[in-house]
Amino acid sequence: MLMKPEEATLRYERRFGYGVKKVWAALTEPDEVREWSRASHVVIEPRVGGRVDIRALLHITGRVTRFDPPRTFEHEFIVAAGGPVEEGENAMLRWDLEPDGDGTRVTMTFVHLSAATARIFVRGQPVYFDILEEYLGAGK
Repeated sequence: MLMKPEEATLRYERRFGYGVKKVWAALTEPDEVREWSRASHVVIEPRVGGRVDIRALLHITGRVTRFDPPRTFEHEFIVAAGGPVEEGENAMLRWDLEPDGDGTRVTMTFVHLSAATARIFVRGQPVYFDILEEYLGAGK
């Protein structure tokens, strides 16, 4: 019998000094995602069952599993084997937004990540939030 690889859950939280609508748009509107993530291609169909196809450092595909504007956006996080994610990935990514005074508390949660991918992401994800912060602050 084959053993199932170890799985990991990673959760990152940060408060942004921008309103929920602005942060929600940056995370769910294809033109905005393309700009701040430096993706060459972004498809996000904003409904449960909608397609996600984002080609940036990784090529992420999947289906939207929860879409509750402007609170929760969750989708499959499927990455083919190769590149930085040697074994591929079949996980979930969830964004939760919560008003926090004049800003927004954002929680980004990966579940069912392989242990190998988690070791890579644990170092890089804070930088991902830094890039989003810079984009939001640029007045887009």
